[in-house]
Amino acid sequence: MGTHHWSKFITPDELQAGVQDLAKCQVLCIQDIAFNPLSGQWELSKGLIGQGSSAEGGSVLSSIGSSIAGPVNYLLAAKKVV
Repeated sequence: MGTHHWSKFITPDELQAGVQDLAKCQVLCIQDIAFNPLSGQWELSKGLIGQGSSAEGGSVLSSIGSSIAGPVNYLLAAKKVV
């Protein structure tokens, strides 16, 4: 209990802005990943954030319900701007 502070949650937009501004990198894509408690595995969404997809991406997790299926972590691909 007390392990998460939602006020400190970083949105995908904030993550992208930080990588672009602070690290001087171009963000190529951001994809959400969530833990599926039914299978005991992590799953990638089927869509990419920021490219017209839903936040839940249509994965197996999205059929369970938003309380379990919401994205909780993000994978980001970026390249250094020269």
